[in-house]
Amino acid sequence: MNNRFSLKKSRPKVKLLRMFGFVWTLVFLYFSITFSFEVGTLYEGVYSCQKNVCTIVSYLPVSEIVKLDDSQQIIVNKQEENLEILKINNLEVVNNVAFQEITIKISKQNFYENQTVSFFLKQDSQNMWEILWQNLKGGDAL
Repeated sequence: MNNRFSLKKSRPKVKLLRMFGFVWTLVFLYFSITFSFEVGTLYEGVYSCQKNVCTIVSYLPVSEIVKLDDSQQIIVNKQEENLEILKINNLEVVNNVAFQEITIKISKQNFYENQTVSFFLKQDSQNMWEILWQNLKGGDAL
């Protein structure tokens, strides 16, 4: 007859799996906090080049233009450059959202004249938990 008050020994495989799971959780938490990802917004604009001065003209929300500064980076055609704004003008309101025309100077690219191109404005870097919180929180209220 089994003694119901006796201690049962757990199998070594269970202990090994528990230890592996604990170590994996610690490693995952460490890497998710220490590594950060570049965060930004993808926009489209019209590329043009005149006398070795190449620009992209696009419409951005005024709320995004206010946040722009010269320390930011722009990625066009997989090339990263410093953001250099030539001019900002022509305010338009579409569905109660204000947009402004912005002209950004970039280096010469292999695009056609007046071709619509995509560019990425890097804003800052965030770790995985900050990105997850932003996505769970939802969009900004207007």
